[in-house]
Amino acid sequence: MLIWASMREIPSASSAYFMRRCCQALSNSVHQGRQLDQAASQARCKVVPEEKIMESYIEMFILLLLWVLMGLLIGALANGVRLRPASWGRRGWLYLPGAGALLALLGGWLGTLLLGVLFATATAILVAVAGVTVCAMVRGNVT
Repeated sequence: MLIWASMREIPSASSAYFMRRCCQALSNSVHQGRQLDQAASQARCKVVPEEKIMESYIEMFILLLLWVLMGLLIGALANGVRLRPASWGRRGWLYLPGAGALLALLGGWLGTLLLGVLFATATAILVAVAGVTVCAMVRGNVT
């Protein structure tokens, strides 16, 4: 089992290593006989099984794949509606799905940070659709 310093139930992947080390150091100092307030240390740290941490990593990886696939689909639909700028030339049909995938990934990541996992997919869709549309409007001369 790992000791975890986090107020959320499932911690974010980026702070996992730092929080794990911080609470392990705190628990080591308690076990070495230093005088720390037990109630305060228990209020800040909670024990999270390693399986739950791996589940959160797997969930985020599945969401990442979902966002990329949705972005590719949005870019392909934009190609179908002919939102591809003429200045992109012959390979423009590849650029638009790629831009949709990158924008969906960015939107999902920002949605996770700002709104939480529940609204991240909706944010990914919104950012991908808006980004692909703005991309076509800015470049002008839609084919």
